Amino acid sequence: MKIAIVFVVVSLFVGGLLFSSVRHYVVSKAEDKIKEILLVHKGMHHYVQKIMHPALYGYQNSSFIKKEFYAPELFSSSFIIRNLHGFYNQEKGAAGEDEVYYKMAANNPRNIVNKADPLECDLINMFNKDRNKNEYRDIVTIDGKQYLYVAVPFLENDKGCLVCHGKREEAPVMLREKYKDAGGYDEEIGIIRAIISIRAPISKEFSDIKIIAGSIFSGFAVIAGLLMLSAKLRSAVHIRTESLEQEVMVRTQAENEVKKLQNYLSNMIDSMPSDIIGVTPEGVITQWNIKAGSDFGVAKEEAIGKRIELVAPRLAREMERVREAVKSRTVQSEAKYMRKENGEVHYEDITVYPLIANGVEGAVIRIDDVTGRVNLEQVLVQSEKMMSVGGLAAGMAHEVNNPLAGILGSAFNIKNRVFSNMESNRKVALECGVSLEGVQEYLHKRKVGRMLDSIQESGKRAASIVNNMLSFSRKSDKHKELYDLTSLMNKTLDLAANDYNLKKFYDFRQIKIVREFDPDMPRVRCAGNEIQQVLLNLLTNGAEAMTEKEYVEGKPCFHCRIYAQDGMAVIEIEDNGPGMDEDTKMRIFEPFYTTKGVGKGTGLGLSVSYFIITDQHSGSMTVESEPGAGARFVIKIPLVRE
Repeated sequence: MKIAIVFVVVSLFVGGLLFSSVRHYVVSKAEDKIKEILLVHKGMHHYVQKIMHPALYGYQNSSFIKKEFYAPELFSSSFIIRNLHGFYNQEKGAAGEDEVYYKMAANNPRNIVNKADPLECDLINMFNKDRNKNEYRDIVTIDGKQYLYVAVPFLENDKGCLVCHGKREEAPVMLREKYKDAGGYDEEIGIIRAIISIRAPISKEFSDIKIIAGSIFSGFAVIAGLLMLSAKLRSAVHIRTESLEQEVMVRTQAENEVKKLQNYLSNMIDSMPSDIIGVTPEGVITQWNIKAGSDFGVAKEEAIGKRIELVAPRLAREMERVREAVKSRTVQSEAKYMRKENGEVHYEDITVYPLIANGVEGAVIRIDDVTGRVNLEQVLVQSEKMMSVGGLAAGMAHEVNNPLAGILGSAFNIKNRVFSNMESNRKVALECGVSLEGVQEYLHKRKVGRMLDSIQESGKRAASIVNNMLSFSRKSDKHKELYDLTSLMNKTLDLAANDYNLKKFYDFRQIKIVREFDPDMPRVRCAGNEIQQVLLNLLTNGAEAMTEKEYVEGKPCFHCRIYAQDGMAVIEIEDNGPGMDEDTKMRIFEPFYTTKGVGKGTGLGLSVSYFIITDQHSGSMTVESEPGAGARFVIKIPLVRE
């Protein structure tokens, strides 16, 4: 009876201790994640204040932007961060995760959505009174659900803030017109104007706490119970020798339970989607899960007991981090480590956790493949860049168009009034006491006509650039019809075959064309002329690129493919030219980016093509390339069957 009481008391004590420890750890990790989100938002705010604002004010001072211009999408950090967090929540929702509530709150906001509630007002006053406080955190219950609430001071007013938040009459005109009766004015330097807060649901974490603590407690209870039972049986041996057989049976049962627990823990490690590798400070492998075996092509039985540089040579560099982790008792990590495998780029998060168990030192190496996440981040950055440059391109194009028209018109009129033999020209020349032929001869010898031709040629080139910029920024309202992509591709190839350019030193007819078209390909709803423009851009660019490569074997060649896949019409144009490096591949669709020499390209062809496919046809356009291995452009357009 006493043993049972002791067992219950110890079990309850250990269970409570485990629950408390696990709860503290999970909540601490959740707080760190939330704080990291807040720090990212604050960092974005600093970027707006320290990078965007000086650049925009510089453009205003240089008259690229009107002095009275104001747009919340560019000037308001709260507007930018609020929308950034909205997209973040969309991505979490698409991934099946709970959304995270975010708010920037101020006593005197310009936008009503930022109005602070009583708790937020108290926090703003607290942060202003005690500048040593840099965060507030608590667990709150709302509608029966538990949330982790974290708030930090958002901004301490400086001189730059008062450009928009100082005296109302000194604020930008467009800002005053946009927020006529709103707050946000008469702020003072040095005060904390607002806070930003995150409220994240942690009910799932608490449920996980109970499961983990319960599992550990159950394991402890089983082991403790078995040990107590074993002790009782050993004492019974001295009383009754005939119970020896029973004691052996119970002992065997206890060992089986321990083995089951060990197998359970091993299965947990093997089920993890990360590479889990245990090593000693000398680099001998002690743990090797199934994911690691799959990634490195080595079975667990072959890896255990061997040195890591023999089993996984590329992880030999991690031994220095392992020794540092064991020595300092701290986690060592490296995010987004890039490596190449079979010509493909992969990104990995590598974390080394120090371990100390039974006096034996070692570490656990965890490797997570984050290639998909990194690629998604790059796509988002590229998308944001293209949208922002599109707006700028439209404004610049309209501003340049008017003076450009004046230049071209004046150049045309000068040539017409000087070099043509119109009767009005001769009459005015006689009135001035000179002959028209003499004036023309003088201007010819002074090469004025050539200068006017140069003005017109340069003006036409500028006009072409302006038209491309307008095409890049303008939303297409053209009527889309059903087209046969195979027919469009063949017509474009015929058109390109007639393009022999002495300046660019290529003859398209000398390029080998390999056509791989699906005969059952359905027609696609699109703007036929614009799709032909995209295809022609890719073909001419590829042809020019292939002139830069010396072919020891074979000749320049295009592989053109058209097929349907996953509800999308796919067009591939692949060349065997010089290819491109990683930096060029990342920037190839940016407006005005070109690898050609001065005067040989505007850098708008691919950006306009990208805009036509992604914005006007709701599709996608990507490039795959390696230096010396050619390039392959892949276009995907939603497939709407007849």
